Amino acid sequence: MIPRIIKNIEVIHGCEINVLNNGTLSLEEKYIDYLDYVRLVQAAKQYHVALEVSNSSLVKKDKRLNCYENYEKMLTLCQQYKVPIIVSSDAHDPSWVGYFDLALDLLEKFHFDESLILNNDIDKLKQFIKKLAL
Repeated sequence: MIPRIIKNIEVIHGCEINVLNNGTLSLEEKYIDYLDYVRLVQAAKQYHVALEVSNSSLVKKDKRLNCYENYEKMLTLCQQYKVPIIVSSDAHDPSWVGYFDLALDLLEKFHFDESLILNNDIDKLKQFIKKLAL
């Protein structure tokens, strides 16, 4: 409903969309089709942000519905657009700190490009972080 031009100013239609606990998006697909931007991976590339693959998200599948499906989509797009990721334990329980087994299994399943994993090489991670400071 909002015009593309208002007082000689081009309006780009966008929206922040959240992935809800049940795996659905906070905006219906029929509205998303009218937007110019909403996609997480493309925004990460544009703003030089690495995306996280969290091991703790994969621990309790019943608490994170569609987690694997969402990661599948995200990882496919990360490879397509060459967006880096960080693998984390994201432990909310101290006994899980340093565990990455589920996240690494997921990456292997999708044959994820290891060159896009930032924290498998400390120098690569530092170089990425250094670019943020510039």
